[in-house]
Amino acid sequence: MADLPAMVTVHADPAASVFRPEGARTPQECRTQLADMVGRWRSEGFCYWIIESDNGLVGFGGLAMCDLDSEPYLNLYFRFVPGAWGHGYATEMTTAALDLASRRWPDTPVWIVTSAENRPALRIAEKFGFQPIPSPDPDDTYWVYYQWRGNGVGTPGATKSTSESSTNSA
Repeated sequence: MADLPAMVTVHADPAASVFRPEGARTPQECRTQLADMVGRWRSEGFCYWIIESDNGLVGFGGLAMCDLDSEPYLNLYFRFVPGAWGHGYATEMTTAALDLASRRWPDTPVWIVTSAENRPALRIAEKFGFQPIPSPDPDDTYWVYYQWRGNGVGTPGATKSTSESSTNSA
């Protein structure tokens, strides 16, 4: 749990959690989330990363394997300290995450699940060519879902739409 202070710095900060409907996590919730991430690293060999610059901690982000109705997908996640916003860290992290996804899990879609108000996440979805997909819960009006299928890896804006890449999809 050596990374707990970093986890608390990012995830317990109300400003960094502005797009999280529940607000900032408590330190205990941070401990639980970190334990889950460490467990995933041990069992699956990957999960979200600590993101640092030359100046220190800037956030967390990366990929985690999830499933919906036994269909796997990779969840793309990021949260940054407010001082890191607007410096390209989300773009850099997403480029690395999508490159990893395309090499290691080429047939597994990558999803962004976020609120319609989360403009930074929506800009990343657009920049990398994620396509909107229907919500798995028709009664859910809060979350929006985007999917990426692996074309144009590492090149913002170079991704083809899902319909254009359907012959290459799983």
